[in-house]
Amino acid sequence: MKRLSMGIPARYVTCMPADPNDSECHVINTVWSSQLQKWLYIDPTMDAWIMDENGTMLSIAEVRERLINDQPLVLCETANWKCDTTTDPDVFWAKP
Repeated sequence: MKRLSMGIPARYVTCMPADPNDSECHVINTVWSSQLQKWLYIDPTMDAWIMDENGTMLSIAEVRERLINDQPLVLCETANWKCDTTTDPDVFWAKP
C-alpha cells in the first residue's frame, strides 16, 4: 500500500479483460475513505469514480456486485473517455 503526498492510502489495481486473447489492460486506483470506512474505485486516467443511485461512492467489489446483479451504476459527471465526457457507464467501459 502506498500513501500519496496527502497521506491518503492508495493501491493500484490492474483490470484485465475477460477475453484471454485480449492482452490490453487498464489500471485504476482504490483509495481509502475514512468517512465511508471502505476502499473506493477511482480512475485517475479517466477522471472518474462510480456511485450508486443515491450518490454514494462505491468500492471495486461493490461495482462488480452491481454489474453481476444488474443494479444501477452512476458514473460521475467529470468522467472523461478520450476527451469526450459521458455519464453512460456502458459507453464508458466499452472498448473502442
